[in-house]
Amino acid sequence: EGHMVYGGSKKSAAKYFDVHNQVHNQFYELKKNETVVSIGAEDCVNEIIYGLLTDSVNFILENISSRYLNQSQLDFAITYHEKLFNKKNSSTYKIQIGNESGTLLPSSIADKVIIENSFHEFSEPQKMLEDIYRILKPGGKLYLFELLSTPKNPIHQGCRKHLYSKDDLIEVMKKNKFHLENMLKKTETLGLFKFVRE
Repeated sequence: EGHMVYGGSKKSAAKYFDVHNQVHNQFYELKKNETVVSIGAEDCVNEIIYGLLTDSVNFILENISSRYLNQSQLDFAITYHEKLFNKKNSSTYKIQIGNESGTLLPSSIADKVIIENSFHEFSEPQKMLEDIYRILKPGGKLYLFELLSTPKNPIHQGCRKHLYSKDDLIEVMKKNKFHLENMLKKTETLGLFKFVRE
């Protein structure tokens, strides 16, 4: 199961690790003892890699269904990656099952919120942004890793949901009191955004 994530070889695993190392170092800047909520987490792989890169981050992994995120899946992934990279993961991981309009987490719990390739799938984006504002501490960071709409590709080829353009995404965030601090445009159709909560 774990080898399928990387195409079946340790070489491809190392390449995948390097990609996420770059994302981590350049953008997320996770720090020891921070509480980081990952919304729309599924296979846990990215968050486990981030935990291997930084000591003692407190991750809360949120999804709306235990079908896609559960304890046995998490335990397997942690053990698999510790063996694969011969490194102990000192970060903690807690699973949180929310719903389509909220995380059901306590207010002001998060230093950072990460949403990777999931925001365009939200059925209640306005309510979710209100909830993210609530769970983030003042000055907390919201990171979005999103495919971007283009005239040729307005729809996500996997889930078939409509994508946001860069400008639309920034405007939606601004209306919800999240201000753009930085953007890393990896390609014409892929962007990494860092927003700051008022």
